[in-house]
Amino acid sequence: MLSRVLLGVLVLAALAVGASLLSGPSDVECGPVTGTVRVADGDRLSPALARISEDDARAAALVAVPPAAVTSVDLDEEDGFLVYEVGLRHDRDEFDVVVDAGTGEVLCTERD
Repeated sequence: MLSRVLLGVLVLAALAVGASLLSGPSDVECGPVTGTVRVADGDRLSPALARISEDDARAAALVAVPPAAVTSVDLDEEDGFLVYEVGLRHDRDEFDVVVDAGTGEVLCTERD
């Protein structure tokens, strides 16, 4: 049941981000992000700290920027929170999607 709720939240968040990308400027910069898994500078970033898998992050990013192809997935720290940074390519556009490593929520989408 929880996975269905999480999937629903991911879909709604991705639709909102996708709509903003379609109507927004060609270059989008993310502001500070707020995630759910806090990490300190210098902490070793281990997948064991994440509550979602790399595949979950990949799926959330693909919903945010359909249709696209994943070019990279990296576990990273942003603004003190553990996130997945997913690189995507669609046609000639490249995107960086920041996904909360705790919930799978898309926190930010940047068009490069």
